[in-house]
Amino acid sequence: MVFEKLVSLLAKHCDCDEAEITLETTFESLGIDSLDTVEILIEAEDVLGFEVELTERVATVAELVSFIEARVVEQQEMAKTDAELAARLEEKLGIKLSEIDWDAFGKPADDGKD
Repeated sequence: MVFEKLVSLLAKHCDCDEAEITLETTFESLGIDSLDTVEILIEAEDVLGFEVELTERVATVAELVSFIEARVVEQQEMAKTDAELAARLEEKLGIKLSEIDWDAFGKPADDGKD
């Protein structure tokens, strides 16, 4: 879910095919610098429906996906007591929070490149 949304944003930003972007893809190989990263995070916030403040350096798509997934989990925990936040997350993510396999977060995603 996060991987697919991020790949779509990156492909649009870099004007490349989504199939070229894998978890192992580096931002350097895409020609993305720190300013580009800020722009992409702002776009990701619009897609995800919550603020993503990057507090650590990330070099690959996998690192950014893991970072964002951790923020999603945090938001989900907060949403347990905040119905408005839960509704916003469900709308932005396009899935009911109860349908998300939370145990899968933090595990490498299968990007279908095997």
